[in-house]
Amino acid sequence: MSKEFAQGLPSKTEFAPINQKGRTRLVIQKHVADKAGKHYDMRLQGPGGIAHSWVIKALPGERSRMLAIQQPTHTSKYMNFKGKIESGYGAGTVSKAYDKKVRVLSASNDRIKMVLPEGTFTMIKPKNFGKGGKNWLMIKNAAYIDELEKIAKEKKKEHNVHPYLLAQAGGYTGSRLAENTARGLTKNIKSEKLKTLAAIGGGALGLSGGLLGGYYAGKKVGN
Repeated sequence: MSKEFAQGLPSKTEFAPINQKGRTRLVIQKHVADKAGKHYDMRLQGPGGIAHSWVIKALPGERSRMLAIQQPTHTSKYMNFKGKIESGYGAGTVSKAYDKKVRVLSASNDRIKMVLPEGTFTMIKPKNFGKGGKNWLMIKNAAYIDELEKIAKEKKKEHNVHPYLLAQAGGYTGSRLAENTARGLTKNIKSEKLKTLAAIGGGALGLSGGLLGGYYAGKKVGN
């Protein structure tokens, strides 16, 4: 058996495919790391003794939207770990903050929908969202995402803007700032990257406008 890169981590670069349904276990470990500081490591148990992993900043019941940064696949045995990692990768103190049975409704490498005791959550991995392709969004009761996707499909074709970007930014930006961002960045700009940023800003109108915010963002990017 090959030696693990670190405790509970067979490889620093391996991300196992996500493809499962049904009941499973979700564990969140509080990790006070020497280098990265306090955060939470969320582990979704997968088949074959693996745990899909993300770094988050809060527990599911504390925020309706949050960033989840995907980490290499851990072993499911590590979901039970608590104690001190003395040195090396992940050095610091680990304790268990959450251990629940959840039901995965659907799962793929860029979208997971699951039912937690705190409600239904959708995790999405938008295209061109952050560096390295590891950034996901975890959104509570995100049924409106499907509607925003329909509204933004044509905008995606025209501007290469992923429709989920129109939905996600409401949890991070005030609606007034978002509106100004959308207006400013879409004037006389051909850069696809900046148009994507404009969509993020416009999507933050969802904080106060829901579907109207997503529609407004798509309309602004299209102008």
